[in-house]
Amino acid sequence: MMDNVWLHTKKSILWDPIINEFQKKGVWEKVIRRTKRPSLEEIKKLKKEITLPREDSERYDLSYEKLLKQQFSILDMFLRKTDWGSDRYNSASIHELSSRIRIYYEFYTLSLTKENISLVIFYNTPHMGWDTILYEAAKNLKIKTLILDQSNFSNKFFHSFVLHDFGTFKTSRILDHTQHYQIEKKFEKDWFYMKKNRWKKEPLSLKKLITLSKYKKRINHFIEGNDYLRLIREIASKNRRSQSFFRFYTEINYKKELKKITTTQYSIKKKYVYFPLHFQPEKVSSVWTGIYIDQVLAIERLSNIIPSDWFIYVKENPKQRGAYRSNLFFERLKLIPNLLFLSRKANTFELTRNSQFVATIVGSVGWEAITGGKNVLLFGWGAWYKNLPGVYKYRQDLDVNELLTQKIDHKLLEKNVAKIYNKCGTGIIFDAYIPSITDFSIEKNTITVFDSIKRILY
Repeated sequence: MMDNVWLHTKKSILWDPIINEFQKKGVWEKVIRRTKRPSLEEIKKLKKEITLPREDSERYDLSYEKLLKQQFSILDMFLRKTDWGSDRYNSASIHELSSRIRIYYEFYTLSLTKENISLVIFYNTPHMGWDTILYEAAKNLKIKTLILDQSNFSNKFFHSFVLHDFGTFKTSRILDHTQHYQIEKKFEKDWFYMKKNRWKKEPLSLKKLITLSKYKKRINHFIEGNDYLRLIREIASKNRRSQSFFRFYTEINYKKELKKITTTQYSIKKKYVYFPLHFQPEKVSSVWTGIYIDQVLAIERLSNIIPSDWFIYVKENPKQRGAYRSNLFFERLKLIPNLLFLSRKANTFELTRNSQFVATIVGSVGWEAITGGKNVLLFGWGAWYKNLPGVYKYRQDLDVNELLTQKIDHKLLEKNVAKIYNKCGTGIIFDAYIPSITDFSIEKNTITVFDSIKRILY
């Protein structure tokens, strides 16, 4: 029996041929693709077309109440994505955003039922709010879900059938049989997604200079990077005008407070724990952090378990803007004893190397630490490396001496990483990672991704 698939993917050069392959091979019948959030008009139309049977309606109400227990997390996700970008606040009220939860849940429940969907696939971990609601609606209707996520291994992607299985991978299929995954023992990593010039740039030409639309992204990036130019543009736009000054002062205030708290007076010879902040908002800090989406809470709890003569060195994320960094964010940090807020320019690898240990919510710094032989304290639930040697999960009664005395067995680390690697599919599923592969081929990628997903599902 062929599957009717709801594919939560953007329009991309990667997924079109993969979908065609599944349909050509007679595995998938109907495929619905969308990532955009539902509209009020869509739900009105749906409610005229379909009504849930009474038995389904009762289950629907119970599952909706269960969904509301995640309300804080979902509202946070809604705030991260506005009509004007994904890294600046929207001043929508909590009541408006709460109504969206209900509207989106109705839309997905009715849509999945109407289209007779048997499989929902996410090309990325749900983290925008409405995709999280899609996942919960599918689970309530007992529809199989598959969550994909590009991995830290080159040309590989993670997969799981249950959202909170990420990092544990109990539901993931074994696709390879590597016994040993070689890891160079050092902290330094050449992360593709952190490179400034990771995107392929086309050469300039007279024709492109004349056609300004070719430079739309660059021009937009330039304006977005200047508070005053952005304010002028938003005032000129009827749809943006009402929130233009709110967003402007959010950015100005952040820069002012950041300057006041940042210090360059610190010593790597002192005893300290290194805690680099996550960029907010982003996928990692939206869904995998749990209650530690409030990053200061993690630092406050860290302060409670370390010796009183140790320092905490906090470093701001290089990409951070004003969202999620209010005055109270900085005031709470100032209340924490022996905390120093370091410049963005501070060397993260030097700070890792000389620390007593590294603390993070789910950041890549944890992977950097353990591969260099330094233990890490983890606060969030969704780090892919969370069950590897050298990783300690926060608990109130944790004795930090464990992190100082226990040495990481590098060979055991490589062996355990191989087990995770064996559960990864092969290929690129996210367009942004195409430049990470030299001589990338759409045809070859289509075959490898198709083969991996087919083995995972069938």
